[in-house]
This record gives sequence, C-alpha cells and structure tokens, in this order.
Amino acid sequence: MAAARKLPYRELDRFQFSKEWGIAKRADLKAFHAGLVAEPAWVIDGIGVWGTIRDRLAAADLIVHIDPPVWLNFLWAAKRGDGSAERGDGVTLPALETIYPFIWEYHRQIRPRLLRALDALEGGKAIETLRDPEALDAFAAREARGAITV
Repeated sequence: MAAARKLPYRELDRFQFSKEWGIAKRADLKAFHAGLVAEPAWVIDGIGVWGTIRDRLAAADLIVHIDPPVWLNFLWAAKRGDGSAERGDGVTLPALETIYPFIWEYHRQIRPRLLRALDALEGGKAIETLRDPEALDAFAAREARGAITV
C-alpha cells in the first residue's frame, strides 16, 4: 500500500520491539509515534501502545483494520515460525511462547477498546475492516487497481 501510494511506510513493531523482541520504553514509543503522525502522509503498520492509537486514528484518512478471529491470529503466528526465523531485515521473529500471549492479550483487552474507538470516530473516516485472507487479497487487488481512494 505504501509503495503503491508512494508514501513512507512506518512499522511500529520495528521500534516497539528490539531485535530480541524486548519491549521499548512506553515514553520512547509515544515520542516516536508523535513524530510519525506529525508527518504529512504515511502508512503506519502495527498497534503500538494504547495511548498512541487514538491520535493515529484521528490523524488517519484511511484506516485498514485487520481483524481476524483469535484462532486465525494464532494460526498465522504458527505459520511464521518458532522464533528461530529471521524476517530478512535483521529482526528475528518471536518465539510462539512470546507471541501467543501478545495475541491473546490483544483479543481480550485491546481489540474491544479499539472497536469502540473505531465506532466513535467522527468526520467520515474511511475504514476497511479485513477479517480473513480472502478479504486481505480482495483489498490488495482493489488497491492495486487504484480503486481505493481517500
């Protein structure tokens, strides 16, 4: 999406987690995030910490919310590997015993808050909610055709 639109791509996980998946300090992440949303245009990937989400939602023109059921999140994590694989950019993927609690916590606590925040948005925000691989593929195809405008 970022490449197609010629926008900077910003990955929160890259900053939020170290190469060993240690967690960055909350204040550092908030400062990093404030710099990102101050940019004139961007594609931001990731959740970050709760205190940053509302600012990002308010600043975004298009929100692509990837919202699979928890079982699919677990399956995708299992397919990504056991923590020994490197993504190709120097970041080692987390071990399943590290990522599974993050997924569970997201679905139990963060996701309900995020859904409420999305429902409360004003100003005609464009929101795409994608819940399965088919929806992701369809969105990517529409984006490739230039059919998604904001």
